[in-house]
Amino acid sequence: MSKERRTVTLEKEVDDYLAQPHVNASGLVNDLVTRHMNGDDTDGAIREFRIHQLEEEAKEYNQRAERKQKEAERLKRAEQERQEEKESDIEKAVKMLKDAPRDPENPAVKSQARQVGVTPEELIEKLPDDTDDTGGLNSL
Repeated sequence: MSKERRTVTLEKEVDDYLAQPHVNASGLVNDLVTRHMNGDDTDGAIREFRIHQLEEEAKEYNQRAERKQKEAERLKRAEQERQEEKESDIEKAVKMLKDAPRDPENPAVKSQARQVGVTPEELIEKLPDDTDDTGGLNSL
């Protein structure tokens, strides 16, 4: 069946509705006019079309929400992995500095702090207390 192009005049609200990206204006007009020509219930057809349209939109929104949720979960996992890696790096730095002087100006402390992404003062707080005679890493 060939298709013809026709110009029509619409009320602004109708034109705005048909201009929405999710509305198939040609399909809607063809369906409604065909039903009208055949004496079908056009009010029911409009309602049926709108129900179908809303269900499709809801499905699209649900799919979009699911994609957003998966992306959020991926980012949470990445952050958790980054945090675990940082904690591991800090533990290694603490082991390397266990006998080092607890001075934020100490080049070894500064270097290790820079490598693990903390301030020298923060790294010193993680070091075992040098007056502690247990020999363990009590700060961990």
